[in-house]
Amino acid sequence: MVNDFTLSPPSLDATTGVMTLQDGTTLDMQSVFPGLDSTSAAAESMVSPGATHDVAVLEEASNSTDDMEELGMHNRAMLYNDATSSNPTVTGEAYLSVLKTLELSRPDLTGDPVFTKTQEVQSDENMEIFADNFGDCSTGTTFTNDTYYERIPEYKNCLRLYKPEGDCEIIHEISVSADIFQAFIAGKGREVLTVNVDFINGTWATTTPTDGIPGYFRGDVPTINYDEYCGEDSSVIIENTSNSVWAGIVPSVIPGSLDDTVAFSVLQEPSCENGLKAKLQVRDLQSGGSDRHVLTGVFSFRFATIDNDSWYPEECIHEANQIFGEFCEGELTVTAGALTETDCSVINGVNVCPGDAIYNHLTGSCVFL
Repeated sequence: MVNDFTLSPPSLDATTGVMTLQDGTTLDMQSVFPGLDSTSAAAESMVSPGATHDVAVLEEASNSTDDMEELGMHNRAMLYNDATSSNPTVTGEAYLSVLKTLELSRPDLTGDPVFTKTQEVQSDENMEIFADNFGDCSTGTTFTNDTYYERIPEYKNCLRLYKPEGDCEIIHEISVSADIFQAFIAGKGREVLTVNVDFINGTWATTTPTDGIPGYFRGDVPTINYDEYCGEDSSVIIENTSNSVWAGIVPSVIPGSLDDTVAFSVLQEPSCENGLKAKLQVRDLQSGGSDRHVLTGVFSFRFATIDNDSWYPEECIHEANQIFGEFCEGELTVTAGALTETDCSVINGVNVCPGDAIYNHLTGSCVFL
C-alpha cells in the first residue's frame, strides 16, 4: 500500500482547493477545514469587528516598528471590545478565557487528599511495621548540598514592552433626553385617597382604600403617546421624581381646607409593560381627619431615554489600564463631571445622581480600578 501511495499520491488544485485521491474521488478541503479560504464568511466570523487582518496591510506594516505598534494597539483594542461584548466572536471568546485566567485561584495543595495515602505510609506508625519486617534495614534522611543551574528569564531581555505615553484624556460622553408628566388628584374626605391613573387614555378613577365624599373628587391626567415612548426597541426609563400637594384646587374648585400634613405613595409605577398605568395614594398623617379637609397630590414622573453612553478614545483607555499592570506607574484624575462616587451630574438639564434609575442604566468605568 505504501508503494501504491508513493506512485500515485493525491493531487491538490491550489486554485479551487479540491484534492483528487488515487482512486479518482475528490475532496473539497474547504468542507473539511471551514475558513481555509481567508475571504470566506466562516473566516470573517472569527475576526474581531474592526480588527485589521488584511495580509497586504500587515506586510506593509511589518517594515516599520511604529506602524507595527500602532496596528497592534488597534487590533488589541478591537479584540478587547469583542471579548467584552454581548455577542463575541470565537476569537473574542478565546481572548476572554485568557483574561479570566488572571482570576483563577492558586490553592496550596500540600493538604490535598491526593497525598493522603503517601502521608499515611510515611507516618511513624507504619514505618515501624517496615522496620519489624526488614530488621536489617533502617530509614534516615540525609541533606546534601548540590548545585542546580536554572535559567531565570529577565523581562528586559525577553519581552518587548510597550511604554504608554500617557498625558491623554478619557471622555465619558452621555446624552439624555427626558420629559416630565404630572398627574393631579384631589378628594374631600378624611384620611386616605387612592386613585388608579391611565396615562395612555388620560383618565383616573378612585379605588380602595378611599374614604372621601362622593362628588368631591377631581383629577387631571395627561395623555401620553404609548408608541413614542414604548415602541419597538424602546429603552425609556420611567421614574417618580417628586410629589407635592395640589394647592390651586382648594378652595376654588373643592371647598374646604387644604390638608398639607400628608404622605405620598406610588403603589404601582407606570411602565411600558403595564400599559402606563399607575396607582397613587395620598394619606393623612394625623388620625381623626375631618370631612372639611381636602387631600391632594401632584405626582411627577420622568420619562427619560439615554441617547448616548460611550467611552473614548480607545488608545487612552488602553494606556490608563497599563497603570494597574506589572511594569507601569501613573495617576488618574477626574477633571470634569461627577468628581466623587457620590456627586450628581446635570446631563442635558436632567439631574442624575448615584442610585437613581438613569444612573443605574449607565455603563461603568472602562478603567479597571
